[in-house]
Amino acid sequence: MMKKIIIRSLIILFILSTVYILLCLNEKKSVETTLNSFYEDFIDEDLANLYKYFGIKHNNDLDIIDKQGNIAQLLINDRHFYGNIKGTQSKPILWIGKNKRYAFVEVEYGYDVTETKTDRIILEKINNEWLITKYISGSPINLP
Repeated sequence: MMKKIIIRSLIILFILSTVYILLCLNEKKSVETTLNSFYEDFIDEDLANLYKYFGIKHNNDLDIIDKQGNIAQLLINDRHFYGNIKGTQSKPILWIGKNKRYAFVEVEYGYDVTETKTDRIILEKINNEWLITKYISGSPINLP
C-alpha cells in the first residue's frame, strides 16, 4: 500500500516536472526571439523601432514619439561607442522570478581588432510578450 503511494507520488512529480521544463523551454525561445530582434535593430541603428522591445512600449502616459525618443537617447551613446558591431552571442538566460529573466549577451565589436563586452539585460513578460525592463550596457565607455 505504501509502495503504491510512493510510486504514484513519483509519477505525479515526474509529470509536473516535465510540464514545467517544457514551459521553460518555450519561454526561453520567446526571450531569445526578443533579444535577437532587439540586437538586429540595434546593430542596424534602427533607433525609431528599438522602443518596441522595452517595457515603455506599454506606458500609456507617453505618445509614440516620446517612447521612441526615450529609448533611442539611452542607446545612441552605446551604439556609437560600440562602433562596428561584428556579432552578438546569447549567454546564459537565468530565471529570476515568475515571468522575469536575466540575460547575458556578448557583443563583438571593433574595426581592426575585435573586442568583446557583455550586456546584461532583465526581461519581463508584460501583456504576454517578453520586453526589456533593464539594459545594462557593456559598452567600452561607461558614461556617468
